[in-house]
Amino acid sequence: MFQNQTMRMPFSKNKFKYCAGIIFLLISNLSGYGQTCCSGGAPLTGALNIQSMNAGSFGLSFSYNNNNLKDLVQGTDVINEDYISRNTKSVFTQLDFGINNNLTATVLIPYIVLQENIRSLSGESRVSANGISDVLIMLQLAKSLRNEASIVFAGGLKIPTGPTGIIDNDTDIILPANLQPGTGSFDFVATSQYRTSLYFRKSLSLTQTLNFRANSSSSNFTFHDSYRFGHVFQSFTTLSEQLVIGKMLNVPSLTLHYRFAGPDIVDGFARDNTGGQWLYAGPGWRVNLNSQIILGVSGEIPIYRKLNGFQITTSHQWVMTLQFLISNSKESL
Repeated sequence: MFQNQTMRMPFSKNKFKYCAGIIFLLISNLSGYGQTCCSGGAPLTGALNIQSMNAGSFGLSFSYNNNNLKDLVQGTDVINEDYISRNTKSVFTQLDFGINNNLTATVLIPYIVLQENIRSLSGESRVSANGISDVLIMLQLAKSLRNEASIVFAGGLKIPTGPTGIIDNDTDIILPANLQPGTGSFDFVATSQYRTSLYFRKSLSLTQTLNFRANSSSSNFTFHDSYRFGHVFQSFTTLSEQLVIGKMLNVPSLTLHYRFAGPDIVDGFARDNTGGQWLYAGPGWRVNLNSQIILGVSGEIPIYRKLNGFQITTSHQWVMTLQFLISNSKESL
């Protein structure tokens, strides 16, 4: 029996590659799984660091986002299956410059690595893509309010710099839209952030951040004449405390993250199994190593999901951030 299996190995390998390609096409294109970690490409709005810089000051930050998508959800029900999983690793470089004491220019440059694993009776197949994703350019307008509160309004344009036609090396198949680093579209991003200290404890802060991303259509994807990822609205409510440990300022936090995404529109029609509502919760911890270097880490797990149809979605994710402030003085919001 062992000898027979050995003799059949070349045929089995080719057969596996063929079956893997067919299964991948069926799952990724016909079923219409949406990339629920974001609206295609890298998760720009969730990675954006909202802050104001003094005139002539610079900020440079690096963020690493690891998003594990292993949960299969239909509506609000979690399906106990594990035949498909996805992982998204994103590295963000953010540059900030203070035009004046109220206006800050921001550029966010992402690099993304996408990987999807599919298990079947024929074995396991893997597809992957990586590259620089779409770049975000923004202006942030900050205003100080009473009682040490502050508010920031920001608006910007996402430029389609990421590729949309990557071919998987193992299967020689052009990857679908939700596995491409870029979206092929110019999109508008609007953000607001309000921060205030609580009156009964000045070191305890409440921060409310709202993000909206309006996506336009793209004709750059191979399988579709027109593809538009669903518009996205997000809300981040964060409660944070300031603690001095040793000589360093520590800021532990807890964030409640709500996300709404509309369905993707393909050739004028809403695509099945895309869009929905998510509610995440997660802790964070930020350490000011000195007046110019800040290190932070945070995580998220889902606590509620109501999705359109059947989708693979985030089981957990975590983020690490390193920030450098190049200025004589800075007011961080």
